[in-house]
Amino acid sequence: MSNVLHNVEVKWVYADKVDDFGKLNVTVVLSDEQAAEMEALGLKVKEKDGRKEFSFRKNPETRKGDPNTMPFFDRFGDEFDGHIPNGTRCDVSYRTFEWAFAGKKGIGAFFEEAKLLDDLMPGTSGLVYDKRPVMADDSPF
Repeated sequence: MSNVLHNVEVKWVYADKVDDFGKLNVTVVLSDEQAAEMEALGLKVKEKDGRKEFSFRKNPETRKGDPNTMPFFDRFGDEFDGHIPNGTRCDVSYRTFEWAFAGKKGIGAFFEEAKLLDDLMPGTSGLVYDKRPVMADDSPF
């Protein structure tokens, strides 16, 4: 079952290339209520500079060697291929899972997809706003 974080700020988005640690990454800035909900699911929320954050991380490849993705979609439902700057607002869909490794166990979160709430223009630095007319919202969010 999927969970949705509504209207969160994203930062350090490495959805189509790896970060300095060799991972795909999306960090979300959470409200106190959203942080409490994630903690109630067993996830560990960090506090940084007085703000609550959670980082979704993925290996760039699956165990089978296929490319992993962290897809972002615009308000039209099209996959977004531009730069996503820090501070962009999104709805983020994720699911939780249990893990166990080397005698330790816990709960992890799997990033499924995100819907951009800010109008960014694809194929740009992300700072040019999309002026297309608003269409009907048929997203899963």
